[in-house]
Amino acid sequence: MNIQWNPNHDNNDIVKYAFFENKAVVQNNRGSIWFYNCKRLSNVHDRKCDQYGNYPGAPSQPIRNVSVVNNVLFTWTCNNTDCFAIFVQNSGEVATVSLGSGIVSAFLGVDNQVPNWLRLVVISKGTVEIFRASQFSPQGMTLWYTIDSNNSYEDWFCPTKVFHCPDNEDVLEVLNDCQGYNQKILKYKIGDISVTMKNKTNLDSLT
Repeated sequence: MNIQWNPNHDNNDIVKYAFFENKAVVQNNRGSIWFYNCKRLSNVHDRKCDQYGNYPGAPSQPIRNVSVVNNVLFTWTCNNTDCFAIFVQNSGEVATVSLGSGIVSAFLGVDNQVPNWLRLVVISKGTVEIFRASQFSPQGMTLWYTIDSNNSYEDWFCPTKVFHCPDNEDVLEVLNDCQGYNQKILKYKIGDISVTMKNKTNLDSLT
């Protein structure tokens, strides 16, 4: 693939880039993150990407889980002391939300309980935290619900990855893996005021 970056990038300074639909995110070796709108050229394998925003911070880890939800680009990363979510509007406005240290997975989806709201789900230190905010001001993310060992419906709760069910934004899927034991896909139904267990798949029995 041949990519024409505008402004131009020295490909030697790029440590990671990712595409999602017509968006691209580039991270250079100084930690800056650049956001691009891209289009195909006459050769279907080539792209021309025009910058529309940037984040000049200096994260020490690569960007992760790039996605676009309701026209808001999302990614997350960490520096030496903190992990944080990054939200980019089509206007190029960039907002960040501190997530604390020790984040292992984060996923952005639509919050169907409130029109034009987003739902950010984060795994941190053995808990699943659900945040909510308007898509127009994602920097206002507030903690709505926490799933931990007390309400996970599991004796051994070790969440390692989180995502939504592909055909239902209100079903949360959590990969549970206690260092190779009690490996399960836990499905939780997100309601108006709480989260309840829907069902689970035991992966141990499939190996």
